[in-house]
Amino acid sequence: MILFLRSTILTLHQIIRRITDMRTNLVLQAEYARQLDSRLLAQKDFYEARISHENALRSLRHDMAGHLNTLAVLLADDKTAEAKKYLHGITKYHKEQASELFCKNPYMNAILQNYAGKCKKQQIELDCHIEIGDEDLPITELCLILNNALENAVEASLTIPEEKRLIKVQATIRQDLFLLRVSNRFEGCPATADRWSTALGTVRQQSAV
Repeated sequence: MILFLRSTILTLHQIIRRITDMRTNLVLQAEYARQLDSRLLAQKDFYEARISHENALRSLRHDMAGHLNTLAVLLADDKTAEAKKYLHGITKYHKEQASELFCKNPYMNAILQNYAGKCKKQQIELDCHIEIGDEDLPITELCLILNNALENAVEASLTIPEEKRLIKVQATIRQDLFLLRVSNRFEGCPATADRWSTALGTVRQQSAV
């Protein structure tokens, strides 16, 4: 009888252990799937940003060709005043367009513009301080980190009243490191909300990899 009870207890213990292991594996698989989805989303944003950048360059070349042709015709007809006015209009337009840029990096700028639109729809204030130029950065890693951080910040911001919603994005380069900080307001216990409060990312410049 005692041996039977011991055998039963051992069997139950093994069953419980297997169930626990299965639950652990399911949790790990779910987390892996979530990370994979995040990577796929970041890659999607990266390629969309790249396509947008290439389309913008093609459009710019096409527009400049048209502008130069118009200016050439005006100057050929000795319409100097009209040419100056037209050139002033071109300069003013491109200055207005440039003011909408968050940074010179086209891929990072595309992601920021995308989330700027999302934030505007959700009544979230987006405050960006980007101190980078046209440095050569590992774009795939950058898009992954920035996209994940902003996605988390937007989701967290939707849990608080509209008048309190604020996301800050700070980026700079020190020595050969690109430093990124994305933070947002939250309510509740810091122990449960801390993962939403600040996301930090650091990647090396392409030349240093």
